[in-house]
Amino acid sequence: MIKTVNLSKSFGNLKVLEELNINIGRGEFVVVLGANGCGKTTLLRIISGLEKPTKGNVLVSGEIGLIFQEPVLLPWRNVEKNIEFGLEIKNIKERAGIVKKYIEYLGLQQFKKYYPSELSGGMKQKVVIARTLAVNPSILLMDEPFSNLDAPTKEKLAIELVEMWKKIKKTVIFVTHNIEEAIFLADRIILLGGRPGKIIKEFNIRVEREKRKYNKKIGETKKDISKILLLNKF
Repeated sequence: MIKTVNLSKSFGNLKVLEELNINIGRGEFVVVLGANGCGKTTLLRIISGLEKPTKGNVLVSGEIGLIFQEPVLLPWRNVEKNIEFGLEIKNIKERAGIVKKYIEYLGLQQFKKYYPSELSGGMKQKVVIARTLAVNPSILLMDEPFSNLDAPTKEKLAIELVEMWKKIKKTVIFVTHNIEEAIFLADRIILLGGRPGKIIKEFNIRVEREKRKYNKKIGETKKDISKILLLNKF
């Protein structure tokens, strides 16, 4: 589904990523975790095609949907019409059923006639997720989409994202610097560190998500990740 081979990226004399070799299979929920500035967003932009690698190759099988930190919506369109926008661009005629499905998946039924100015930050991001998924990408790239939200809203949206992912089984790459968020969301965590960013370690999270919060093994994994990140600051 997604493979990087000896992937490196520089901006002028600044090396951002170095020799990344990543394999992500169909339907995986992979979290790329690391401190700010280690190249996480650059990696997503390369996978999406927005940036070109300086060295190495990226192989992607499937259409990509990309979600950024800041939710960008059309202010003159309500929730339904914002979600429908990508379907219009693709000239998909049977749009109503698709829009209805993602409104229900993301719990937006009560807000479907609201405009962006009437929505909270969390609701706006849910609309962006629904709009992105409505055009049916097989791969979803998410660049710290909950980072600007308060803790309770962030936790609620993470739970809702997982429940939706279980239904649709897209391949997800989710970028974050938050260890708790990574541990809850991921099937697998790819830990980036340093500058240029390198893969330090990978963690397979095999405990069911509902049991992770108080699981002893998960607690040890959190400690391991914290130590590794502390030792690999730039």
